[in-house]
Amino acid sequence: MIFNIKNNLLKEYERNNINNLILSCFSNSRLETYDEVIYYQIENNIIGFLGLSNYNNYSIINQLCINYNYRNKGIATLLLKYLDDKLTTDIILFIDKNKENTEKLYNFYLNKGFIEAEEDQYYNIDAKKIEYKMIKKK
Repeated sequence: MIFNIKNNLLKEYERNNINNLILSCFSNSRLETYDEVIYYQIENNIIGFLGLSNYNNYSIINQLCINYNYRNKGIATLLLKYLDDKLTTDIILFIDKNKENTEKLYNFYLNKGFIEAEEDQYYNIDAKKIEYKMIKKK
């Protein structure tokens, strides 16, 4: 089941479970910086998560992660589909170019309708050296 909650309304057990999931996928958690969280739960286990930061004309996805035991089962796709159906603004995300799974992530997002963004005032040549900026236009 998918849940969409404003960050400041998370219960303590949700916050703890999400932080543990994030830290199993990333070196740090930025949970406190997100406007909303969208997570996938089976029974009482949170097994998929993405953080969302909302702006006037776009939203940014952060720290999409799935529990290792549930990967390649379509959960990330379900979360992205839920988000795509919910939002009316462009969706932006960034992919670190220096990870072993960069190519896999890049192709995954391409298959979900994202394209690599062009340089702009917020995404210059220096940033482009270390990460891909992907966007899904609405």
